[in-house]
Amino acid sequence: MAYEKDITFAIGDPANSELDVIRSTARRINCCDVFWFGVEENLKEMRDGPIIDYFEAVKPEEAIRRYENFLIANPGLRGKYFTKEYEMINKYEALLYDRRTVLVTYWKTDVESGLD
Repeated sequence: MAYEKDITFAIGDPANSELDVIRSTARRINCCDVFWFGVEENLKEMRDGPIIDYFEAVKPEEAIRRYENFLIANPGLRGKYFTKEYEMINKYEALLYDRRTVLVTYWKTDVESGLD
């Protein structure tokens, strides 16, 4: 099966505001292989009939830690991607460092599931 790696950012408190849940679906970055920091061993299954997607949900602090460790380990990579895909990296960092972000979810989505 082919999978794409996506990231969603939940903004606000979805338990208390239905509007935040609706808006959080728009805060998604598809096909984000470079900045996808999900841990394969921590992925949980989500079944929808025959389709199986995987996800890992982490607090923003953990997502920031993983991202900053990645930047330290790969010093020139951010500059390289900033020149090629500046919109994606700007969106990613804006959502990641937004104080309203309450949850970051790393998705491994089946390409045929329709969620990509």
